[in-house]
Amino acid sequence: MLIGAARQIDRIGALTARPVLTLAWATPLLVTGTAGPSFFFSGMETGLLLLGLLWLAATWLASDGFTAPWFGLSSALTTGTLMALTVLARLDAVFPMALLGLLALLSWRRKRLPWVRRGLALAAVPAAALAVYLLVNLALFDTALPVSGQAKAIGGGLNPGVVGQFLISPVVFGVPTLLGVGALVVVTAALLRAQPGRLGLGAQFGGVVLAGGVATVGYYALTSSWQLWPWYFSAAPLAIALAGPALAAGRTERLPLRGLTTLVLAVLTVAAAGLTAARAARGGVERSAFIELGPVVARQIDALAPLGAPIAMGDRAGSVGYHLDRPLVHLEGLVNSADYLRALRTGTAPDFLAARGVALYARGDAAEGTPLPSRPGCRQFTEPQQGAGTKFPVVVCDRDLVLTTPVGDGTSYRVWLYRPALPG
Repeated sequence: MLIGAARQIDRIGALTARPVLTLAWATPLLVTGTAGPSFFFSGMETGLLLLGLLWLAATWLASDGFTAPWFGLSSALTTGTLMALTVLARLDAVFPMALLGLLALLSWRRKRLPWVRRGLALAAVPAAALAVYLLVNLALFDTALPVSGQAKAIGGGLNPGVVGQFLISPVVFGVPTLLGVGALVVVTAALLRAQPGRLGLGAQFGGVVLAGGVATVGYYALTSSWQLWPWYFSAAPLAIALAGPALAAGRTERLPLRGLTTLVLAVLTVAAAGLTAARAARGGVERSAFIELGPVVARQIDALAPLGAPIAMGDRAGSVGYHLDRPLVHLEGLVNSADYLRALRTGTAPDFLAARGVALYARGDAAEGTPLPSRPGCRQFTEPQQGAGTKFPVVVCDRDLVLTTPVGDGTSYRVWLYRPALPG
């Protein structure tokens, strides 16, 4: 995916006839894509999202904003398919894709092209894909929206902190990059400069990406209650990569030693990737250590008595749940049901677990819980762990601890016998 994304950046540089300038402005994206958030190597879906967006950006430039003579109904249908795949890579990509569709409609109408037919062709595959997705969600989970995250959002209220996160993110090696602020400045200045031709089209697509990223952050500020993670903030460096050349064109192209500049930028990107790889190889990287241990821990859990009985787990459950041969109730709601969401809302989550015969409770952290003076040797945790929404208590006792497996990041996988009758 990184190679594919780099190929699209190369295409954009060729289409704008500014290959060096394009590489220079894409360096923040390439560096954060390989280091810090490591968009392409974090195991998240962001690499696929970036590939789709860059491919669409190159298509936007090559077709003069979807208005070239050869861009007819079949091209609109093909482009819509790529838009659908981009949304399916990460569902909140629906924001920039909707904005891109609106921009295309306005462009077709302004140039007196058959905008209705082209709009229907462009929207056909995304609409069908999302309709199927919603129907499958309803059939399997009794909720049209993704179950993922809903448990953490219940009762959470406003979450304005994510706006500040957007402005300073991504964070590389613990240092805020302020690329969110930079993207707002660069994209706004590039759009105001109104470069003609494909440079201006690149700035337009950068504006679409940034506006979509802002809309995404706004959505989570209004609907979530948890801190966003690095993969939510890829829009800023991507928008800079697309809009930057339009801002700098004609001002920096005659700088001396452009070849040396290109070499330095390439070395910087490779060095960042190498440093990240070296840090990961030393072990103790929180983002990967608990995932690497997942298969081993799953085998250990499967060997616990009662054999085959369901287990409940919140954060990090996905790292072991995929490998388990026993039922898993995901307390964060990532792989669960509308029934569980209703139980959270009504305060009957313990009854939900008891009705499903949950016999084990697991955690993947270093939290000590809250000791219960009335029950020596027992402690209380709250689930879901993430977010500030509705939670319920889970009480465990030291005598019921049946598994402890340390992780290289300083945490541990721990499993207790779950006794729903224990009071909080």
